[in-house]
Amino acid sequence: MIEAPAPHPAGGLGEPRGAAGGPDVARSTQTIGVVGGGCSGALLALELAGRVERGPSRIVVIDSSPRPWRGVAYSTSSPSHLLNVPAGQMSAYADRPDHFVAWARTRSPGVTGASFVPRGLYGDYLAEMVATAQAEAPPGNSITRIQGRVVSIRRSPGATSSELRLADGSRLVADTVVLAMGNLAPATPRFALSAGLHRSDRYVGDPWAAPWQESRDGSVLLVGTGLTAVDVALELDDMGFAGTIQAVSRHGLLPRRHRSDPGPPVLPWSPATSRNTIRTILAELRASAQARGDWRPAVDALRPHASEVWRRLPDAERRRFLRHAARIWEVHRHRLAPPVGQRLAALVEQGRLQVLAGVIEECHERAGGVDVVVRGRGPRGGHQTLTVERVVNCTGPQQRLAEAGDPLLDSLFASGAARPGAHGLGVDVDAEGAAVEASGRSSRTLWTIGPLR
Repeated sequence: MIEAPAPHPAGGLGEPRGAAGGPDVARSTQTIGVVGGGCSGALLALELAGRVERGPSRIVVIDSSPRPWRGVAYSTSSPSHLLNVPAGQMSAYADRPDHFVAWARTRSPGVTGASFVPRGLYGDYLAEMVATAQAEAPPGNSITRIQGRVVSIRRSPGATSSELRLADGSRLVADTVVLAMGNLAPATPRFALSAGLHRSDRYVGDPWAAPWQESRDGSVLLVGTGLTAVDVALELDDMGFAGTIQAVSRHGLLPRRHRSDPGPPVLPWSPATSRNTIRTILAELRASAQARGDWRPAVDALRPHASEVWRRLPDAERRRFLRHAARIWEVHRHRLAPPVGQRLAALVEQGRLQVLAGVIEECHERAGGVDVVVRGRGPRGGHQTLTVERVVNCTGPQQRLAEAGDPLLDSLFASGAARPGAHGLGVDVDAEGAAVEASGRSSRTLWTIGPLR
C-alpha cells in the first residue's frame, strides 16, 4: 500500500524559470516532458493542461506501465486494498474538492467524503479524468502518452531545452522536464543477497512486480510491517490462506488506523513557531494531542508542512529523526482505513498474523523451506529461527536512489544535473520543487514531484 500523493501536485512545477528565477512561460507552445505516468504524472498533466493563461502547452508523459495513469498503488484490483485517505480529500481538482466523491457515487451511491474506497476505483477515476482532459484540451494544449522508459536527460551548456533519450533509442526535446516516477521497487535486503535467496522461487522480491501464488496452508514471512505488508497480508487472507503469516521489522510496529468517526477538527500548524529540534517538534505534537484528546489532528496539522520542517532541520537533527523517530512518524502518518485496521487486528487476535520486532541476521534455504534467524530487538532480544515456506520483501519503496540501479537516476547523478537528497534520501530539491544540481544551484529546467521528493 502506498500513500496517495497530494492531489494537486503542480504548484509552481513544470514551468521554466525566467531570468529572475520565478516562473515565466512564453506564449509559444512549451513542451513539458513528464517522466512517469502514475498518479503523480496524471495529476500533474491534468493541472498543466488547464493552465490556458500560461500559454499553449504540449504535455508528453513517458511511462512504461501497461496500465497508464494508475501507478503501482492504484493498479490493484483487490477490493480489500482501500485508499488510506478519505474520498473527500482525493479530488483531482483543487477548485472542485467534491469532484471525486461525486464521480465515485456514480459507481457506488453510498460513497461519502468520509468513505475509504478501493484504490482500484481511484485508478479508474484518474484514467477517466486524463482521457477526458485529452479529448477536451483547450486549443494549443495537449496531453500525449508515450509507452517507454527514459534512460537519460541531457541539456547542453547554455541550452534552454533538454533531450530525453528512451530505452528504444527514440528521443524527445522538452523545454521543461518533471520527474514524476512514483515509488521505486524495494531494495533487496542484505540477508537475501548474502544467502543468494534473491534467486530462489521461495523469495518474492517485489510483491507488485508479478503475480505469485501461495499454498493454502504453510507459513509466510513478510519482511517489513508497513503498508506493503498490510496489503500482502490482506491478499493472502483473500486467497484463503489458512497458514501462519509472520511479519518482522526492526521496531515491529504496524500502521495505526484512522478514526471511524470524524474526530476533532484539524487546527493550523505554523512551522515557523517550531524550534529546529526533533525534541521540540515532538513536544508540540504531544501537547496538541493531549489538548485535543486525539493524536490524529496533531499529525494531520503537521503533515502538509513536513517537507518544509525537514528542510529547516539541522543535519544533526535529521540524523536523530532517522535514527529514533522516523518509524514512529510513519506509522502515525500513513494510517489504515478503519475496515483494514479492523481486519488486521482480527488476524493478529486469531494468531494468523504474528508481528516480531527484530533484525534478520541470516537465512538458509533447504528442501522444505527457508530457515530465517532473527535477532530480537534490544540487548536481551535473543535469537530465534523461523522456518517458512516463502519470504516476501515488504520493506517498501527504495528511498536511497543512488543505490536503486535506475538508469535515469544514475545518469542524472553522474552528470551533476541532480543530486541525492539529504542522507541519500530522494532527490534534492529547492523550496519550489526544482532539482538541485551537484553544484548546489537550482535547475532551470528539471523538476521533481511525488515520492522522489
